[in-house]
Amino acid sequence: MAGELLSVRNLRISFRTPNGKVQAVRGLSLDLRRGETLAIVGESGSGKSVTARSLLGILAPNALVEGGEIIYNGTDLLKADEGYMQKIRGEKIAMIFQDPLSSLNPIVKIGKQLTEAMIIKSRERHRRARRSFNALLYLISSSADASYGDALTARQKAENKQLCSTFNELEKLRAKLEFTYETARENAEYAELKLADLIVKDQKKLLDKKSFNKAFREIVQLLSHAKNEYVIRDGDAVDKLLGVLTSAPTDALTAPLNELASLLRAGVETEAPDFLNAAFARLNGDSAHNAGTSVEEFLPAFGDVLRRAGEVEYKRSVAEMKRVIALLGDGSALQTELHAQQPRRSALQSLFGKAYKSIDKSKNRFDSYKDSRVYSFRLAINSAIEQYYDSLKYNQKLHRKHGDSSDLIDTDSLKDSILAICANLHELYSQNTADADSGAVTGGETTRSAEVIDMLRSDAGDFARVVTKQSAKFRAIKLMDEVGIAEPHKRFNQYPFEFSGGMRQRIVIAIALSANPEILICDEPTTALDVTIQGQILELINKLKERRNISVVFITHDLGVVANMADMVSVMYAGKIVEYGTAEDVFYNPLHPYTWALLSSMPDLDTTAELEAIPGTPPNMIRPLPGDAFAPRNRYALQIDFEEMPPLIDVSETHSAATWLLHPDAPKVTPPAIVTERIERSLSAAGLKDDVAGLTGYADGMKSYAAGLESYAAKLESEAAKSESEVAGLNDSTAVE
Repeated sequence: MAGELLSVRNLRISFRTPNGKVQAVRGLSLDLRRGETLAIVGESGSGKSVTARSLLGILAPNALVEGGEIIYNGTDLLKADEGYMQKIRGEKIAMIFQDPLSSLNPIVKIGKQLTEAMIIKSRERHRRARRSFNALLYLISSSADASYGDALTARQKAENKQLCSTFNELEKLRAKLEFTYETARENAEYAELKLADLIVKDQKKLLDKKSFNKAFREIVQLLSHAKNEYVIRDGDAVDKLLGVLTSAPTDALTAPLNELASLLRAGVETEAPDFLNAAFARLNGDSAHNAGTSVEEFLPAFGDVLRRAGEVEYKRSVAEMKRVIALLGDGSALQTELHAQQPRRSALQSLFGKAYKSIDKSKNRFDSYKDSRVYSFRLAINSAIEQYYDSLKYNQKLHRKHGDSSDLIDTDSLKDSILAICANLHELYSQNTADADSGAVTGGETTRSAEVIDMLRSDAGDFARVVTKQSAKFRAIKLMDEVGIAEPHKRFNQYPFEFSGGMRQRIVIAIALSANPEILICDEPTTALDVTIQGQILELINKLKERRNISVVFITHDLGVVANMADMVSVMYAGKIVEYGTAEDVFYNPLHPYTWALLSSMPDLDTTAELEAIPGTPPNMIRPLPGDAFAPRNRYALQIDFEEMPPLIDVSETHSAATWLLHPDAPKVTPPAIVTERIERSLSAAGLKDDVAGLTGYADGMKSYAAGLESYAAKLESEAAKSESEVAGLNDSTAVE
């Protein structure tokens, strides 16, 4: 999972209905990397939106998560409680929905809808960061003391305390100076925006004294907050110009307005100073908090405290890991209970309760990376146990009602998932303790110390930043300008009905970006818009992704929409990924007949042939076919497609597809003519005409995948032989009896 921002593994989601269980997502796996756009493409009902909503924990009440995990920042979001998900939604993962009008409150002004979340999230982040900062700094001080053991002297304890206290004051002051600078700069930028509007009106001779005075009062208020030693340093010059503007007639405003605009531009363009050195200089000049001679001398001394504290914390963590290994390992009471035919719920809860305490103690509190196997263990086990016993009740009820076992939930697999969660953590801790015993890993590396300092600085920055109504308004106006809304300071006070469909979607995008999320989920954001506006919104999302370095999950039913914006494409059908690859893989070398069908139905400017509709309708997911769900609609379907689900076969490092046509014994077929012609035109237009020859060798290229497929077939034969052997053994034992 290295490098992945979000990882989905074997996700299975169904919905309980009066007619049976609808299997919406069946074993889906995908990865999202930082700064990447992942497109999920498929017809309506393929499970795209269910997958997206599961990332935010907003599934319908009748949803049943039957398995899998969604790992973000070391936590399985499927197992996280509502309190944790409230911190994630909007702040870390944001979503843009299909219909912008229904996403906005029609009786609340746009400005309030943009700023409300900013202010609320800021307060929560402020409180959370202060608690985290204080707790981590206290841990550093106490662990550094413990590193001396019984040899700890009063002087050493005092030095540790003084260094931690100095770092505390230094970081708080640094964060405060940085926030003050940012606030002053924001006010200067906003004043510059207001001033530019006045200058335009002055040039057009549309400026009267009343409108000037109203705007001028707001500019004066903004400039009072913009005067700062790092932004508008020459406050006297600004005050002098403001005095001139106050008394000047409307026909004599041009020169002082332009002069004031030049001062503001110079202030906004001033480079940010080194806040750490500035804070240290101030702290060193304060007799109550003398910090020493230089920051270059202080930081290594504090780094030594961090190193000693890290070693103590690491050793403590490893010792607790060994206790967890004993609780989860073979022969433990927990393993004995789990391997019973039907484990007792009360016994499992008691035994896992003991394990939870040791696991919580085993967490290294200085680790910036949170492994999901550790931090999601309690959530994963509790959820798995609840699903297991709920499924037992559901199966009993269904069996009494219908007497049919076809829709029963597989409780054995749910019990196996509990065992797998334990095994994964046991394996991780066994490796960690082995590394510790061999000396391969220690707790006081320079890298770890640097990560701890970054964590402290991040927390200090969060609790120093307080979003006021004024600053929230300015940020909202900047966001509106960023998403392409003209005259944002005027549109700020308008209602949603005063915007066009495309503008409303831009507002929804601005709201989604207001908390600077790491992941942006776009659930068919252009469906309700006309073609021209679609192009503008897609271009906007692309620009925002590059500018903010965010990751995008783009959901659509139209492959053409994502042709120029997706890095990776997942083609989804009947709750499964049937093809996965880079955009070039999927568009230039499609492998699955469903992908061919989507491409064949996609219009473009150069296609003269009649577009081909996909025949038939999506399958009934209450009782899906045992084989490939697309088989009844697939003109290239083989007999095995109706009998057995094809595996997802890797054809390259980035490209895979689930189709039996890749089997070496399958008949050699090529994509429809409309698809191959389109690929040839695209390659030629891109200057890659030589690659067209590769299409003629399509069937021969499939042979390179034969080894893997033959291995898979051998595995199936081995399992079949094993089953026959077991049956023969049972027959023999029956005969003896």
